[in-house]
Amino acid sequence: MTAVKWRLTINKSGKTKKKAELRKNLEAYTFNLSSSLHSMAISQKNLGLIESSATTESGFSSMREGKLYSEAIEINKLAEENKTALEDYEITAEEITAHKALAEEFKAVIGEAGSSRKLSAEETARLETHYSEVLTMLDELDKHMNTIKLKKPEIASGYNAARKLVNTGVRHEDNEEKTPPLADNPPQG
Repeated sequence: MTAVKWRLTINKSGKTKKKAELRKNLEAYTFNLSSSLHSMAISQKNLGLIESSATTESGFSSMREGKLYSEAIEINKLAEENKTALEDYEITAEEITAHKALAEEFKAVIGEAGSSRKLSAEETARLETHYSEVLTMLDELDKHMNTIKLKKPEIASGYNAARKLVNTGVRHEDNEEKTPPLADNPPQG
């Protein structure tokens, strides 16, 4: 079995100040750590760990900052729990510690950059989770409304009006349909 090799290079001249560079490094190191965990989990047939470590590289790069931090910390916790087994995949305890330090440094930088924001990274992650749960509940409610619409059309009509999606992102465009003039009433001009 081929071990996934990676090394966390630590900037000897001091902490990196650029948020984009920190994010890029955190994405790469979290993906590599996650990949090693995933390989280990597959060899051990640990289904829970397989699922927990199955994020792709593009998955990390498309995450929002708070979600990336939360995922990095979660992967780090899994690595801490499995650090003895990860030695077979050439992941050292020092690298796991350095990964956590990088995640914390990233959190500090995004905290400074977004200090005017009211939500912390953990709150944002919880909000995203709750949003997913609400969407699931609405899908279930949609299914129930399909069965009610024949017996109580007024309830279904009100529900459909409430669920109507309104695209508020295009306010600058004229979205109203123009009514064509009637054929027997030509426009005056």
